[in-house]
Amino acid sequence: MGAFLWLRINGDMFPPFHDGGNWLKMANALLGNTYPMWEQTTLQYPPLFNALLALMSAMSGDALFAIKLLGLLVVASMPLAIYPLAKEVSGSRVIGLFASWLMAFHPVFQEMYGWGGYPNALGLVVLFVAVYFLVKVYHERSMKWLVGSLVFSALVILSHHLTTIVFFAIALGWALFYLWMRFARKTPINNR
Repeated sequence: MGAFLWLRINGDMFPPFHDGGNWLKMANALLGNTYPMWEQTTLQYPPLFNALLALMSAMSGDALFAIKLLGLLVVASMPLAIYPLAKEVSGSRVIGLFASWLMAFHPVFQEMYGWGGYPNALGLVVLFVAVYFLVKVYHERSMKWLVGSLVFSALVILSHHLTTIVFFAIALGWALFYLWMRFARKTPINNR
């Protein structure tokens, strides 16, 4: 999918649709150029994508190339991010590969790129990694998984508003499941 998208954007001077311009405006504001922000603030939208875009734009010196490349990298990383989560939850490599295939080729995710949903895609990538770490904490109870879970949970909040809501719903559900499993293991069968 990444090669397809690269061929698609390489010939276009501008990224598709208009959201890319909004993200560039926010990234430029983070770099100190606040015109034309009008009544918006740089942190009105969760800043993770815009901060990455500002960094890539400053490093490359070409804002249009930076947004097209960052959008491509984020969308292309979605199938890579879902694989370990799907594999860990299901215990099956086949299901992990199927989930990756769905993320790579389902039209809704290509459409997300088309309408400029780069922060949404980044939010999904971070969400998948955060949930993966939550699952690993449950299975292995290791400090490294807990630290990873805390770091990526914070990054979810910085990625997208809707992703944050979804993440906290998943985390709450996972915590309730965890408590239920602990209670179910300690309660004898004849006392239920």
